Amino acid sequence: MRTPDSWLERARGNFERRAWADAREAFARADGLAPLDVDDLEKWTWASGLAGKYDEHYEISERAYRAHRRAGDLEAPPFGHFGRDFASSRFVKPRAETDG
Repeated sequence: MRTPDSWLERARGNFERRAWADAREAFARADGLAPLDVDDLEKWTWASGLAGKYDEHYEISERAYRAHRRAGDLEAPPFGHFGRDFASSRFVKPRAETDG
């Protein structure tokens, strides 16, 4: 049986490799074992949105927002940084690279 730390390690690695679906699944499993910190919630938000899991994206975005507020970050956007930063994201390949 995996531990929260092993799931987080897997989630973060998948996130860095831009394996969005695998990252969101691993973040969900880690979160089921122990609550995630705000940085991991933000990554899960990105991964779920980029994997096309929009209901999950909004749910996790709300959690990330509340976590930012609890930490004293009153400038955090209401739906995490995903919506604000998506267009200029370093996580999304430019269209020319994705077209066949």
